[in-house]
Amino acid sequence: MAWSPKSPEISARRARRLVLDMALIRAVDGVDVYLRCAMRKPTLIQDQALRSEIDRANRSVFKKIVAVENAIPDLDPLLIAMVAALVSWRNESAHVEADDGLSERHRAILEEGNADIASKFRGLDSNVMLRSYDAESPPTFKEVASFINASHHFIQDLEDQLFARIDPEIFLKQLVGVALQRRADGPSEGNGRSSKAAEIWGRAEDDRPRYVRSFLQHNGLTLERAKSGPSLKFKEETIKRLLSFNPKELGIWLQE
Repeated sequence: MAWSPKSPEISARRARRLVLDMALIRAVDGVDVYLRCAMRKPTLIQDQALRSEIDRANRSVFKKIVAVENAIPDLDPLLIAMVAALVSWRNESAHVEADDGLSERHRAILEEGNADIASKFRGLDSNVMLRSYDAESPPTFKEVASFINASHHFIQDLEDQLFARIDPEIFLKQLVGVALQRRADGPSEGNGRSSKAAEIWGRAEDDRPRYVRSFLQHNGLTLERAKSGPSLKFKEETIKRLLSFNPKELGIWLQE
């Protein structure tokens, strides 16, 4: 096996562009995967209107970002604009007829926030970045690194906002339902989930709380709230009810 290009310089430039384009694709995929996971039970995205907009976006990550931006106005507009630029650049480099170009609103945010961008992203010049984008040039290493950084902070900001909007009891119901279904290893229409619930909530009243607590802790709940990062706190009354349910009462609660 050998590598004998006619022009090593041209070949190296092509390889470099390929690597940078692939980095863009992976960064966009990371944002998309987070949004898809946030839609699955137990859902972080509980807002039905936002869920419908994301569903309508189908495979368009750009439209999903716009839907999130419209539904959650407290998100950092600079991070959203950077992620929008990331997705648009990826689309135009990967799809000849890409129609999700950078909007004038996002462009204005990037232009007006040039100083903040330079401060947050190690001297990145958003005006130079936009000129490269308009010229359909490949992104520089610095631009790609800044996009990846922005996507990470965007997801962190989004998760903080989503946790602030979550109904804890709905989340807990979904968590219990999903966890039981996983234990059952079968379709929810069958008796698998019910039998697994009976193994825990069908215990004697004195033993039941211990088994339920063990089940909850095994599925991510803790006695103390996390000191950093987003977290949920469930009402003591809700947990007491959950510990006291028999299998029939649990089934009714899960369907409420």
